[in-house]
Parts: sequence; structure tokens; C-alpha cells
Amino acid sequence: MEKIYEEFTLGNLTLKNKFVFPPVELGYSNPDGTVTERQLTFYRQIAHNGPGLVMIESVAVTSDGREHPNQAAIHYPESARELKKIVNVIHEEDRLACLHLNHAGAAANPKAIGGKPKAPSVLSCPIFGQEATPLGTEDIRNIVFAYGDAAKKGVEAGFDLIEIQCGHGYLISQFLNGKINDREDPYGEDRLLFAREVLSAVRVGAPDIPLIVRISGCKMNPEFGISQADLLPLLKLAEEVHVSAIHVGMGSACFSPPWYFQHGSLPDKPQIEALTWVRKHTSLPLIVAGRMGKKETLAQILNDGLADLASWDVPFWRNPIPLENGEPAPKAGLSITDILYGMPVRQRPGAENQRHFQTGEYY
Repeated sequence: MEKIYEEFTLGNLTLKNKFVFPPVELGYSNPDGTVTERQLTFYRQIAHNGPGLVMIESVAVTSDGREHPNQAAIHYPESARELKKIVNVIHEEDRLACLHLNHAGAAANPKAIGGKPKAPSVLSCPIFGQEATPLGTEDIRNIVFAYGDAAKKGVEAGFDLIEIQCGHGYLISQFLNGKINDREDPYGEDRLLFAREVLSAVRVGAPDIPLIVRISGCKMNPEFGISQADLLPLLKLAEEVHVSAIHVGMGSACFSPPWYFQHGSLPDKPQIEALTWVRKHTSLPLIVAGRMGKKETLAQILNDGLADLASWDVPFWRNPIPLENGEPAPKAGLSITDILYGMPVRQRPGAENQRHFQTGEYY
């Protein structure tokens, strides 16, 4: 278990330890994308004597890819200056800051984007019950450009790494998934094309920053979950373009929310099996996400070589400085869902917005 507290080299960077704070939807930004003092306080507390790498909340690359009206933004002219405020508080605590880029596609919230979501093909996300319309070729070009522009702004803001969301049922995953993508153009004939263009645009925009690719090891939904055959080309592409790590979660935001939110009562076996499969098919460093708060589980994952880094959210919420004395947070093993529904709101930062994010109700 002591290995988790050792430094780790990721790309050209050195992490203080092998803990990663994942992108958690806070809903603390102002609607115009400006950063709030509440956000800065949150990330300052997380970074203080905390994980070696702090990923900030999901940032939508375009306004029509948002999941929350108070989601962090990067598509405004002043976005780099605003996000730099978050980077600065993380760096002040001697921790690395990672920008997490995403477009929700069919999982975009109609109330947040002011209209119907768009996806590779016609698709309804059960959470919001709104049918997405197919993206046109020009729409796709604009989104790819937005990823590249976001990467440039990430460099301007001072981020150390950039993570690209390619899983969890969001837009890139929707293009990869043969059960969802039934297009008859090049983006349907080659379902990897959109991911390839996005990764290329991000690399051009941020040529010297290590990249991380986030995936779902398994969507846990036979009808809409991406198959291993569709996921494998992405792993190979990540190696080809010299991605620095793969961040492995579970589930889909639309079609298997309990796995997406890593409910604490779910069995361990599917996650271990998914992680084992990913480990078998890539030599890149792996970050394991979800329910890794139990010492014995985390030790087994690391000792078996199934992961190199551990992504924690809830333990750091419960105890903002869990690594100060070299020990994990108390009451480890809780999932984000335990925090959302098992504790009073005043004890769980961001939980009130998390619940509204899930139901589509805002206040």
C-alpha cells in the first residue's frame, strides 16, 4: 500500500503521489463561465496535501455540449484567464492541474443548452428524455475546432495536463459505438474518425502537454454499451498518438448511471474484469476510477499491475487533507452516490448540484 504514496512520472511530469482527483461536476461556475470563489476554495482544499494530480470539473468545449447551466466553460474569450484562477490555487499547493475536456452529445442537458442535444445519430438519453438530432458535417467540424481551441486556452491557463473524455456515453464514445452510430458518411464508415480528429486537434493546440484519455472499461448496458471491439481501436490510437495514460471508469451517463456514479453497493467483479481487459490491450499507464477507497482493493489492483494510479473523489471530499499523515481518508469505500444520497447536504460539497444535475431540475 505504501507504493501509492510514492512519486510517479507521467509524460514529462512528476506527480507527488499516485492519487488523482477526478473531474467532478460541481456546478459552482457562474452561468457566464466565470470562476467563483466557491470553486477556488474547493480546489484549494482538495489540493492541500492531497492528490498528486487534480483534474478540474468537466469543461464543455462548446455551449451545446454542456450538462449543467453552471458548468465550467472554455468557449468564451476570457475563459483562459478565468480557468487560470483554478490552476493557480492548485499550483500554490504544489500539485499538478489537469484540464478535462468533453462534449456531452446526446447527454447534453436541454435546459443547459437551450434546445435539443445533438449526437452522431438519433438518440434519446433517458435522464432528460429529449431526442438528439444528428450532427451535420459542419457541426462536427466546428466541434473538432473547438477541441483544438480549448487545448490552446488550456495552455494559456497554465494546465499541466489535458484529459479528453472518450467514454461514459458522451459524444466521442457515441461516435465509436456501433450500437449508436449508424451514420452513412465517413464518420459512420470509420467510427474512429471523430476521435482521431479530436485527438489531433488537441495535440496541435497543446503540443507539449501530456494527454490522458478517459474511457469506460464497460458501459454495463447490453443494448447501448460500447463493445470491446469498438473500444479496442481507441486504445491503439491512444498509443499511436503518444497519450500518456488511460483513465478507466465504468458505466454510461445515460444508460447505466449507477455504474457511472460508482454506487457503493455494486459488485467489484465487473470492474476488475474490465480493468483486466484494458490492461491486456494497452501498455500505457492506467488510472483506475471508482470505489478504490478500500485499502485491500486498492492494494490488490496496484500489486496485480492492473493500474498505476488511483482516482479518488469522495475520500478527498470527506477529508480534504487525507494524505497529510500518509493515511487514506476515514470511512473509505464510499462512492459518489453514497455522498449524494447518504449524507446531509451541508456535509457534501457540490452534492446539491449533483442531485439537480441527475434529475435535470435546477434552482
